[in-house]
Amino acid sequence: MASALPGIAGNALRLCAVGFALPIIWIYHPEIFLDTISLSTLPATAMTLVSLVLAIIAFNAAHIGFFFSRLPVVLRLVLAGAAIAAVYPDDLVQAAATAVIAVLLALRYLAYRKAETVLPAQP
Repeated sequence: MASALPGIAGNALRLCAVGFALPIIWIYHPEIFLDTISLSTLPATAMTLVSLVLAIIAFNAAHIGFFFSRLPVVLRLVLAGAAIAAVYPDDLVQAAATAVIAVLLALRYLAYRKAETVLPAQP
């Protein structure tokens, strides 16, 4: 039982990595607190929120290695890099990283749907 604890603790730390990153994200993107939101800051705040949600999905997909199917190592590295870049405080870098994440995740989803229609699930 004692030898299983490092594995359990390691898995717990691995699975909550996003929770450790959130305080750092709050430093670079204080607008996600939504306390000073106004009509003039709404587009930038919405873009930041969408970007960060996609970054969390991409980071978790890269970390676990699965998004509708197993992810190749190269795609995992690209998703992880794009997730990190999406947190960067520059708007252009954030937009480019968000676009990369959105395209890659959409392509994975479309490939999954195509494979599902070609080979329907067996009961």
